[in-house]
Amino acid sequence: MPSDRQTGGTVLAVDNLSVRFRTAYGLVEAVRNVSWSVSTGETLVILGESGSGKTVSVLAVAGLLPSTATIEGSARFRDREILEFSKAELRRYRANDIGMVFQDPLASLNPCFRVGDQLAEILRVHRGAGRREARQKAVELIEAVRIRDPERRARQFPHELSGGMRQRIVIASAIALHPPVLLADEPTTALDTSVRTSVLEMIQDLRNRLGMAVVLITHDVGVAAAVADRLAVMYAGRIVEYGPVASVFGSPAHPYTAALLGSLPRGITREPLQAIEGVPPDPRYLPSGCPFHPRCRFAQSRCGVDEPARTEVLGSTREAACHFAEELHAQRALELR
Repeated sequence: MPSDRQTGGTVLAVDNLSVRFRTAYGLVEAVRNVSWSVSTGETLVILGESGSGKTVSVLAVAGLLPSTATIEGSARFRDREILEFSKAELRRYRANDIGMVFQDPLASLNPCFRVGDQLAEILRVHRGAGRREARQKAVELIEAVRIRDPERRARQFPHELSGGMRQRIVIASAIALHPPVLLADEPTTALDTSVRTSVLEMIQDLRNRLGMAVVLITHDVGVAAAVADRLAVMYAGRIVEYGPVASVFGSPAHPYTAALLGSLPRGITREPLQAIEGVPPDPRYLPSGCPFHPRCRFAQSRCGVDEPARTEVLGSTREAACHFAEELHAQRALELR
């Protein structure tokens, strides 16, 4: 796991962000009072199962949600409130201040144009670069994301590249204008293990060289452990545990975090994996009390009645939304001695 290290000031901060969608079933709350921040040179990982609200919360920060969404709370880029941006301000913000990497690179690349031309277009439109200069910088971007023979690759179409190369091209487009923040939504899901590791290492290297803040969404605990400085664990639209990754994974204070860790394979063993029983709740029909209590092996009667607030754990930089967070944290710490 990455060690805690010195980072710059806060560049992106979300405070009590809630997102509701108008649907045939009425208003559906997909994100509920989410708060997190990320600093220059830091990687924040948002971890959770599908349907937990990870992507919706980040799309709100990027200004990419549809008109059916109602957004409340605050999302600030440096000292500017993103949720108050006009359409023109949003376009400038997305062009210059954040880079976005989506899960499927084929959905982000135009199959009709060579990848070098697509990168060059970004520089021509947003930086006013001439045709030759933009072309040369596109090749440099391809080289920066560790693709060999960048001159030849720039002349190829997306279908001529492997999945790993296409994802690297998407990352190149996201960093083309050197944004202060990179938002990456499941950037390695479709890649095999060796390529995944290489892409994650590359993102960390680019973060360090370009001085970016990185917000990475994943359902993969191994990815979170490999790259995160801080971790936000989401469940049923809320952040249920938040803090430095080494501390959170070392002694989790929420049963969901502990269950995620318990479901990981641990070398060669004949013991079955500790699967999390049940499925995440439908946001239209959240259970009363703590949304995790129907799947929680520590649940007590109180858990089905009162939804716990997210509070500090043992007065540290950690926070968890569990009635018994301190007891679970202490128990886990004792087990690891």
